[in-house]
Amino acid sequence: VSYLWPSGSATYGPADVHIFNEDGTELEGWPNQITVNSESSPVIGDIDGDFEMEIVVGSGRNSNLDIPGRIYAWNLDGSICTGFPIEVGNSVESTPSLVDIDLNGFVDILIRVSMISTGINGVYAFNGQGQILAGFPAFIPRGGTQGAPAVADMDGDGLPEIAIGTALAVDSGMVYVYNHDGSLRSGFPILVNATWVEESVALGDVSGDGLPDVIATTNGLSGDPGKVWAFDHQGNVVTGFPLITEDVVGSSLESTPTIYDIDGDGDNEIFTANWNNTVYCWDSPGIPTPGNDWPTFKFDAQRTGNNSLVFTGISRSSGKNPRDFNLITNYPNPFNPVTRIVFTLQKRQKITLSIYNILGESVETLIDSEIYPAGEKSVLFDGSEFSSGLYIYELQTENGRRLGKMVLMK
Repeated sequence: VSYLWPSGSATYGPADVHIFNEDGTELEGWPNQITVNSESSPVIGDIDGDFEMEIVVGSGRNSNLDIPGRIYAWNLDGSICTGFPIEVGNSVESTPSLVDIDLNGFVDILIRVSMISTGINGVYAFNGQGQILAGFPAFIPRGGTQGAPAVADMDGDGLPEIAIGTALAVDSGMVYVYNHDGSLRSGFPILVNATWVEESVALGDVSGDGLPDVIATTNGLSGDPGKVWAFDHQGNVVTGFPLITEDVVGSSLESTPTIYDIDGDGDNEIFTANWNNTVYCWDSPGIPTPGNDWPTFKFDAQRTGNNSLVFTGISRSSGKNPRDFNLITNYPNPFNPVTRIVFTLQKRQKITLSIYNILGESVETLIDSEIYPAGEKSVLFDGSEFSSGLYIYELQTENGRRLGKMVLMK
């Protein structure tokens, strides 16, 4: 396992990106330098389809030395990826997010920047060769954020949505949600009457309908205490929100909320912290849907910034109970040669668990129309006889299906 972080020097000076092994030694080919430090944080994922991890991060701008902001991507051996760095111009303070936003099977880079060449501030989507995807940037009139875009299928149609907050003038903070093609979603943006939504938003169900909601924290610097807001995919305020941390002016919330079932009772809890060194936790009726949620900063506890969920365009909200089953991301991922696929069933039912290659061809059936009791189950997949590459696993039940993807790296 490698751990990544940039270590900055002087303000507007260069910074190094390191990769350390578990024993504290530096991985060969590292560190690598970005020209100007920034608030952007590294993420890791396979952006070019070579079944190896790449590292992506933004850099700042030094106008005095005429050094523009850039988006960097390196291969694991420390070499720069083809098409990178991307010259943005203005400082890149946002952290990237990695997700297949155009549904072509390859991970894309989502990041909020203000690009001088286009003159547009917004959420940009780049492919693994550094090219802007059609339909992007998703326009934000003004305002920046140090947070990362959050991505999930919010309305159950099998297509991803993109959520982000903005930091504007006093009482002008907003939450934006875009469709996967870069168009603004109906019902958004939403004014939250705070100076900013500076950190990342989270996406997870806190209403109990099985669909991810947008959860955003706001500051309390304009005479209002810090709050936790939640909006559904249509822009409606979720019942019971906003949550007020404490009746103290200046109880600013500048941390990304985390949505997780920490007590194992089957519903989500909401966590955040404020400037007064207080950590808050609220219960909710929300249904955990691991993989489809974007529950915390940079997606997961490993801070990869990489959501490996396969968005299919197939609706999963056709009146069926979302609590009936759930497919949890396999681990480890990438793997060699064995990985464990975990899923939960809320009732006894017939299921099928199948493995497909990137061409959509069935390569193995792990469970074939068998009756399984309720509870958490796991099945091992042994890829010893298969070549390196991307594989799709599908859990088919009486109430629908869920997909995930995994990478075999030999």
